[in-house]
Amino acid sequence: WRLLLAKDILRAPVHHEEDGRSGLLSLACLDPAEDPAVPPAPRIELVHLELKKSPEGLWRVDPPRDFFLESGEAGVAADETLDSELIDAFPAKLAALHPPLAAPSAPEAIRALMASLQGGDFPSLVRMVRLDGDAREARDHCIQAARIWRALREPGTMRRAILLETRADGGKAAAICQIFSARSPDRRDLRIFHFEQAADAWFWTPQAPPETGDPLHAWTRDAGARWRDAWQQTLLAECLELEQIPESGAPDEEQARTLVKSWLETIGRGDVEAALRLTARLKSPDSATAVLRNLGYELTRSQRSQQAPAITGVHRGGIWTAVSVLTTADGKDSRPLYPVINTQAGPRILIEVDLFASKNRSRDFLNKIALARLRQFPPAATTELNRLFLKHQAATDATPPSP
Repeated sequence: WRLLLAKDILRAPVHHEEDGRSGLLSLACLDPAEDPAVPPAPRIELVHLELKKSPEGLWRVDPPRDFFLESGEAGVAADETLDSELIDAFPAKLAALHPPLAAPSAPEAIRALMASLQGGDFPSLVRMVRLDGDAREARDHCIQAARIWRALREPGTMRRAILLETRADGGKAAAICQIFSARSPDRRDLRIFHFEQAADAWFWTPQAPPETGDPLHAWTRDAGARWRDAWQQTLLAECLELEQIPESGAPDEEQARTLVKSWLETIGRGDVEAALRLTARLKSPDSATAVLRNLGYELTRSQRSQQAPAITGVHRGGIWTAVSVLTTADGKDSRPLYPVINTQAGPRILIEVDLFASKNRSRDFLNKIALARLRQFPPAATTELNRLFLKHQAATDATPPSP
């Protein structure tokens, strides 16, 4: 039933026959979803539907016996030779139904792929693939596209492809990406996406082309060494680095409220790059790791939240303006305090200083560690932010828990 009804499944009719009173329709389906009933590796599956004509002249579909089996029961044995031929026909039939969406240039093909990986659907992703030519090769491209789609949408975490570097050479191009994971935000996970030109159009080729020794292959082969540490700096390029306390004073309350509201909305969308543009970080050796780790926590908490977060207060000092928030994840309330500071580019959240109101001694200890990260600044900065946090804690203590 899932193969016929689920949203992101690709389907194409690959066989049809009838004799006036009965018929057979065969659908080839590719399911990219992470589903307990689907094997770990995506595959193209066939659904055979028998058609019968009633005495009144109306056609009806008789689902096969497999549709009514309990999980784990054996279905009717397939004709492997016939099924293989029908599966090989799938890419061409799919392309006839949904013509490929080629791009006029390599940069546009790369931009289109990134946009589809972030927010598109699986059918639109596969339309970037050239499906004519060799049937087995086109089939492998479809299955690899499904693997990539599945990896980026694994249940229980959030992943996002971050573009690091691109290169085109003749009729081929490649894009190097870091796959950011909210579960392991500081772990390097490089992926290379390949593109090829056919006539005046550019297509994505999910299956990596064979090694040829050309300059583009050498460039992609060396990507791991080039980006071993540099990927974090590239990802954090728009997260402003603070060397000293700005002299402009604390942001006004409305500025801070608006900034944190934008942050919460951006985190809710899972937009990693946009979220980082709202932040600043300290000039310390472990700052990049701390920012990415806390960003991962925020994204994970947002995914598990049953309701939208709410701003519950704003506290302004001479250096900081701190914004109190209430979030609920897995039925439990959390009350983070976001420290906002002025920078040369305007107000920014210092996300690596993560403070939470709590009556838990372990959380108290973690709050002290977070405040200790401000040691590069004059002591007054730490003292003031701690004072604002105590206001946040007092307001939390005076608020009854959510029902």
